Amino acid sequence: MNLRMLPALGALVIGTASGGAAYAASTTSQVAACWKQGTTISVANCFAASGKEANDKLNRLYGQIMTVLGPGDQQRLQNARRLWVSYRDATCNAEKNLWDGGTGGNPAYLACTDDETRHRLDYLQETYRLRLQKLR
Repeated sequence: MNLRMLPALGALVIGTASGGAAYAASTTSQVAACWKQGTTISVANCFAASGKEANDKLNRLYGQIMTVLGPGDQQRLQNARRLWVSYRDATCNAEKNLWDGGTGGNPAYLACTDDETRHRLDYLQETYRLRLQKLR
């Protein structure tokens, strides 16, 4: 390693907590709370639990949407869902790999999948809002 890079590397490591806070500012308040957990494992556990909750909500929403769509629209939504999962996984793996195998990679991946899932929930709720009103 080039010795001139050490101060920058130190600043990056020290700045990780503030970087997490900056990332958290762009996410939901529930997700942002995970960045405040302290230890890497606590952050990862928080994002794992939050991500599971978000994924469960997303799956329920997909189920509701499918009940108000015709067969053609159902197939298009299923295709979009598969592509979105590929997009989410590729995006979050890319973010994880920025950590070069470091301990921050797993929490970064979990935070990313949680955040992307919550954005997908918002998108689907808005896009299918009128159709979903028929269920109420």
